[in-house]
Amino acid sequence: MRIPSGRNHMACLAFYNNAGLQLLLWSTASSSLCSWKHRIWLMKKKKPMSLHTTACQQDRPDRNRSLLSKQSLGQNFLYDDGYIQRICNQVNFDVENGGKRIVEVGPGLGALTRILHQRYPNMTTIEIDRRAVDHLHSHFPRLEVIHQDVLSTDWKALAESRGGPLAVVGNLPYNITTPILFALIKNSCHIDHAILTMQLEVARRITAKPRSKDFGVLSVFSQIHSKPSILFPIPPSVFRPIPQVTSALIRLDFQPQRSTELLQHVTTEELTQVVRTAFQQRRKRMSNSLKSLTTRLQKNLPEDIQNRRAEELRPEDFIQLTEYLFGHRENIYIPQTLK
Repeated sequence: MRIPSGRNHMACLAFYNNAGLQLLLWSTASSSLCSWKHRIWLMKKKKPMSLHTTACQQDRPDRNRSLLSKQSLGQNFLYDDGYIQRICNQVNFDVENGGKRIVEVGPGLGALTRILHQRYPNMTTIEIDRRAVDHLHSHFPRLEVIHQDVLSTDWKALAESRGGPLAVVGNLPYNITTPILFALIKNSCHIDHAILTMQLEVARRITAKPRSKDFGVLSVFSQIHSKPSILFPIPPSVFRPIPQVTSALIRLDFQPQRSTELLQHVTTEELTQVVRTAFQQRRKRMSNSLKSLTTRLQKNLPEDIQNRRAEELRPEDFIQLTEYLFGHRENIYIPQTLK
């Protein structure tokens, strides 16, 4: 890069750290600083954000400098080999068929794919980014890559074509984590389990217990359809670009038989109405938070529920409440939850 020169100037060098942040290194050739004009000139010389690559990593597909993360897709690529290995070690499924029923969503540069594909040569990936699809095809020619939005995936058809319920693995984009989770929950009868990285805050909401600040809509639906658990936290430094939040690896073991039994008298739409309405004003008593719904359905809440808040009910309690409000049962008993 051409360095602007001038009287009483010192040299100004722009470089980029591992996070892709521009830093300025000023020499001490002169006691005076570069003029603001020259500083602005340097800032205009920004180059695209790239991943740091050492000479010994040039042949690694997940260290590709030309494939940059897209903010619009919420991409933060896994970068640390230790954590990549730890995540991959959690996957142990369909070994006898070469992982035919393993599906990785959003593989990006292939950080997880590089290890998983060696262990499970028949696995499948789903990727929306055309650049990443081309990248994966070039580095893993035998890997099946489905180029589409994960939110438009027909999980039933995919499971049937692979011979049974799937194991879903992936580093989820922060900006669509919740929609992906609800898509998996909706198709839980076609998915055995999911092992996913996501924002720690979201992971805590999934596993939260009643009477806690994190307990909410996502907690209710996740725990009705699965047994969720946080495997371990993941620091920001593991990703490129480095996010401002801590992540976590979470496992959801779906329980379609249990959820089918619990929901046999209500529809998903009815339950969704009750849960979302109750948590829209989570700090208010149920008599107030559900007033619009009870008025429309011409139902009065039992006295022992009127003074409770949404966060005090267990996931299965919401099913009972939905059955009562929509006329599928005459009486309900919801015990008090302990903190």
